[in-house]
Amino acid sequence: MRRTLTGWPYHPRCERIAGIAPTNFAELEARVRGLESRVQRTEEDAAAIITTVSETREDVRWLKRAVQVLLEDRGRAVPPEDDE
Repeated sequence: MRRTLTGWPYHPRCERIAGIAPTNFAELEARVRGLESRVQRTEEDAAAIITTVSETREDVRWLKRAVQVLLEDRGRAVPPEDDE
């Protein structure tokens, strides 16, 4: 029976991940720490995006109202209001 470098029985479907599989517990711990760090950065990025969207939403509404007032003042057609 063919075996992998780590001694486990070989299976063709696992060949593509055999090169990246950790060979000892220390490597596994390091990989987990790296993944946890990536998850934390991703969560921070998502929180920053949500904060930016919520903070700029009111600015966009204000700008739309200001443009409407300017257009009405100049006697131009006011574009239809988009519902959110």
